[in-house]
Amino acid sequence: VSNPSCPNNSKESVAHIKTKTSILNYLNENYSSLKTIELEKWLDGKSLRADVYVETKKGTKIAIEVQASQLTIDQIISRTQKYTRINTHVLWVMVWNNSKFSNSDYISYGYFKPGHDCNPMCDHTVKLTEMELFMHSLYYKRIVFWEYENESHYPGFHIMDFDIHQAEPTEFYDEYGTFQSFDGRKSKNKKVITDIHFNVPFSDLRKQRAKEFNLYGKNYSIPERLQLSYPSKRR
Repeated sequence: VSNPSCPNNSKESVAHIKTKTSILNYLNENYSSLKTIELEKWLDGKSLRADVYVETKKGTKIAIEVQASQLTIDQIISRTQKYTRINTHVLWVMVWNNSKFSNSDYISYGYFKPGHDCNPMCDHTVKLTEMELFMHSLYYKRIVFWEYENESHYPGFHIMDFDIHQAEPTEFYDEYGTFQSFDGRKSKNKKVITDIHFNVPFSDLRKQRAKEFNLYGKNYSIPERLQLSYPSKRR
């Protein structure tokens, strides 16, 4: 399916179409008090088209952007800045991929057991793409997901918390018989899943004006932005 609003006029994936449609249906079924809920809304003189556009009766404007394929960091930054310029809060949503986040069944049924209370076969280390790493920084060590395949069982957003992944320390004797010890290195693209907040209602997300900040080792920064965030801990 061709979508002229997408970067490079790329074709939309089935996952992208089903995810944005699922979010639209969820909002229509649960938030009838909203002033506007619209799919593929043109904004800013048709320079932007939100996957799902929401406007509250108080006038808050929200664009939900679904990402099922890889965008460049420049594209994400540009769209985020444009939404901020037109006073629209953006919520970047990734398509849920259960098989990527764990090699066990601890995530399969809407339940997550943290690593400190997990059997040895339960691996919560995941390698993130550059786009996922950007989203992780954008939302302060969190990524927002939507699971369209089981929407009837999991109505709401899944929000995943991460922490730094650090390799095990190394100890050995070198060729001269001298004991050597090195701390484990922190991984650049691997993260440890520390918690998953399942079925977060849209109403639990909060408006936020977030400041720009630099990222260590990156040639870009996280821009100043208007966004929807999930700031509180539920457990």
